[in-house]
Amino acid sequence: MLGNKVVALGMLIDQKLITGIEPLKTERTNAGGNLLWNYYKCKDDKWILLGLMLSDRYWPDLCRALGLEKLQNDPKFVDVNARRVNAVELVSILDSVFITRTRDEWMEILRKHGDLLFEPVNTISEVAEDPQLRANDYITEFEHPSWGKLSTVGSPRYFSKAKSSIRLPHRS
Repeated sequence: MLGNKVVALGMLIDQKLITGIEPLKTERTNAGGNLLWNYYKCKDDKWILLGLMLSDRYWPDLCRALGLEKLQNDPKFVDVNARRVNAVELVSILDSVFITRTRDEWMEILRKHGDLLFEPVNTISEVAEDPQLRANDYITEFEHPSWGKLSTVGSPRYFSKAKSSIRLPHRS
């Protein structure tokens, strides 16, 4: 599964590996209508992803975890529809809270408040440099005739009688 995710991100990872440029993040105030399925920047410039698909169920626990109990029954945020209508304001509030602690600190706090779903958000750089990806050849190196040794996304598929590899077209 990890290898397939790396392949799905292949163009973004190759962009980082070849050019050194980190891809841009997407707009967060829409988030498909559910701001509790969204990512937030922490004090250490790292990001955390909330994965609270059943946002009305998790809203009270999240409010307690973030010290925002006063928002729990606020008419502007009381349910998924109200949060959607007031998305810009709520993202701003959540941004102002998450930026006060490091990602690791928030992960420890969130673990203590019910069954909240969250994960660290790795940058493409962090993914591309993950030693596990290289150990599994999901990131591999090859010799390019003009650019020399390059790293690129490898194949997540393994076959018993054939090894996948990066090959360039033959030049005459």
